[in-house]
Amino acid sequence: MIFESDAAELNSLEGTVLGVEASAESIGGVSYQQKSGGSWQLNHSIGLRDKIQADPFYRFKSQYEKQMNEDWSAGYRQKIWHYKSQGWGYNTDISFNRKIEETKILQFSSEVRYQQDRNQTEFSQTIALHNSLGQFETLSYELGILGINKPNIRISDYYVGTQYRRAIRDQWLFLEVIPQLIVSRDENWRPQPKLVLNLETLFFDI
Repeated sequence: MIFESDAAELNSLEGTVLGVEASAESIGGVSYQQKSGGSWQLNHSIGLRDKIQADPFYRFKSQYEKQMNEDWSAGYRQKIWHYKSQGWGYNTDISFNRKIEETKILQFSSEVRYQQDRNQTEFSQTIALHNSLGQFETLSYELGILGINKPNIRISDYYVGTQYRRAIRDQWLFLEVIPQLIVSRDENWRPQPKLVLNLETLFFDI
């Protein structure tokens, strides 16, 4: 059984990466997860979105992780979905990770998202350094660009940010503090500072 307070795939890629947009619509349903071919994980979900009229959806996710050598690994994540009211979309994420130290990982990530209802394709390219400070505490630094294909293929945002995440109540309540500096085309390339605070709750054995 699944319940999500935000249908993240319905947000723009820019909103997801920069934390400035949420669908504010919950979804619930049934999810089936399986392993296939060793490194592959597949997931099928069906359910309803919380609207005045129930909005059925189907969502498929696949994930592949490959250790290439002692220092390098690669990851591939694919999500495809269809909502009756908004059509279909997909999100593709490819990453390469290099272990620098026992607690530090350098990550190069490319992501593409298409949404039929918006009739647009977005893309991002990021470089991030993830540092583990403890069992449930991390500090990450990220530099990235965001782009869109309409009215033509172009860069829409540059950003740099830091994310601090730690468990503040056992293993089920997490705090995230994310200061960012964003340079956006919509703001005539004027730097815009931003601070995002997130609380995330995880439920187990329900």
